[in-house]
Amino acid sequence: MTYLEALLHAGALMEQVLPADQTGFVYVLVGSVRVGASVLMAGEVGWLDPPRPGASRLRLEAGRESTRLLLVSARPLAEPIVQSGPFVAGCATGIAEYQRSFKEGRFPSLSEIIRQRSGDLLPDATVENCAVSDH
Repeated sequence: MTYLEALLHAGALMEQVLPADQTGFVYVLVGSVRVGASVLMAGEVGWLDPPRPGASRLRLEAGRESTRLLLVSARPLAEPIVQSGPFVAGCATGIAEYQRSFKEGRFPSLSEIIRQRSGDLLPDATVENCAVSDH
């Protein structure tokens, strides 16, 4: 996974090599950036091409003013996902369990997560069976 925040001075050029099996996006926070033939402005998202053989080199060029951006890439999940609010799971049953666990106060605080740093961070919110069709 690549998660990068960059500050590029006006007209600066940046190249980032991305693994062949990753896809992702560029999000411009401030300024503008040229990505290939496209120019992205503050608040815009540019989606990267799907993965293909061989590493790719992403070329980013800042516009006339300093530019701040996020570059996020990772391997595609390659499995179904369901999203509702801040929750993401493999099925609607998983979403319902996460919502119930959250309402019951079974999600750890950020302080607890930092202290744990290993193991299952959400032991009470785990959903084992998402094979049941929710359609």
